[in-house]
Amino acid sequence: MAWHVDEPLKYSVLITDKLIRQWDEDTNQVQEIPLSKNPMFRVVIDQLTAWFSGRYVQLLDDYTVSPRNTHPLEIEFIPRESSNVKKIIKAITITFREDRKYLQKVRFDEVSGDSTTIIFHNTVFNAPLKSSDFEVKRRV
Repeated sequence: MAWHVDEPLKYSVLITDKLIRQWDEDTNQVQEIPLSKNPMFRVVIDQLTAWFSGRYVQLLDDYTVSPRNTHPLEIEFIPRESSNVKKIIKAITITFREDRKYLQKVRFDEVSGDSTTIIFHNTVFNAPLKSSDFEVKRRV
């Protein structure tokens, strides 16, 4: 998975089955983190893969799931006490577009009080990709 952010801070990350490679504007350094040395990153990556692929059933062992709203459809996932995710995540809320075909928004509420909201605009599936879309390197 490759993730590139332009605002409020430029940031790029590439996640493979073996490592995380990232760059940010503040440090202007490329860092590599082997997943074998940090098992918690493996948990996070497995979670992200499930969220972005729409495989919510595979999350039922780790979360209690309940509807929050029907128009638009919002579903809240609360980590179970037995889940490792409970140490980091307080709740995750997904919101579907009105047509319910695609995600409109994903909100991650952390135990620390921080939150991250990802909003999807102009979603395109199976768009052609360039190899440069999967590069993480210093940008000028």
